[in-house]
Amino acid sequence: MKKTISLPLIAFAVTALAGLACSALTPRVTTEVISTTAPVLSASPTPKSQINLEAGNYTNYRDSIDSLWFVGEVLNTGEASAQNVQVVISLIDDNGSVIGTGSETLLYVGANGKFPYKILIFNAPSEWSEVKIQIQGESYSENALFAPYIKLQIDNVSGKPGDFGGYNLTGVVKNTGDKTASLVYISAIAYDEQGQVIDAGWTFATLDQIAPGSDSPFTLDFSNLKNAPASYEIFSVSSLSE
Repeated sequence: MKKTISLPLIAFAVTALAGLACSALTPRVTTEVISTTAPVLSASPTPKSQINLEAGNYTNYRDSIDSLWFVGEVLNTGEASAQNVQVVISLIDDNGSVIGTGSETLLYVGANGKFPYKILIFNAPSEWSEVKIQIQGESYSENALFAPYIKLQIDNVSGKPGDFGGYNLTGVVKNTGDKTASLVYISAIAYDEQGQVIDAGWTFATLDQIAPGSDSPFTLDFSNLKNAPASYEIFSVSSLSE
């Protein structure tokens, strides 16, 4: 479930090489898309909705202890929702060697939707020549084992500068479905006036479990911001507790 705020595997892999680097040189940009989805065989073939995962807008920054973070959005331009979406970022030097990497798994990316990521790069170098983003996921099935639960709604969001830096969002996440949600994950992405990503953050709902019709507060931090972004979007997803 997504909320937008404005202020004044059957696998699918996407490899995007983009040169968002510390070098002043214009890097190479190439995109390769590989689909390994098997065709559906039947007497009367019926078109089947597919996922189509892409790397969207992203940026990077270093925090107060010099840790390197990449924040951005995974886009699903397909007509089917995706689950268990793995995002891997690799930093490449001039010789084509990987000199830093990090990853995150997103539980859910809706059809024709997006979901933010915030990835820490381990053993981060001071500079690099290319950024390689790989995205892989599988089609969402509500009846699958450990399927993500998405009947959630974000409400009553407000923001203010944090007491120890950053910009904090507080709000409520409500369970609008008929099952108990467990470990509800809330993720947000912030944009500037030009619609470029400037930060992302995530948290869990304060309550470990949210019964049908109930809600829980949450607090989320944009650690790279000092003031309110031009706009932001908030997403929520959870596993089930039966």
